[in-house]
Amino acid sequence: MKRIFVILFIIHIILSICFMKNELESDGYLEIGFPKVVYKTTNSKQIAVSENGFFVSHFLINIFIILFLSFLFSLLCSAIRHKKKDTKN
Repeated sequence: MKRIFVILFIIHIILSICFMKNELESDGYLEIGFPKVVYKTTNSKQIAVSENGFFVSHFLINIFIILFLSFLFSLLCSAIRHKKKDTKN
């Protein structure tokens, strides 16, 4: 499970970078996170300051999703291994 968690965490970081919205030069807007936005900053005066920064609740939701998926993948892998052992005997 630890190996699966690390792999999914690395995939999550890569997806967060791939789906990042970096428009700081044009609109002054940066958003990082997948599926929930974890970090948001803006230089615009139209958005309230409270909507900027690191969102701990979104980060915890993302970590929970990763843990849930790693648990499901570990169950799937153990079921596949168990089925392979049964077919060999």
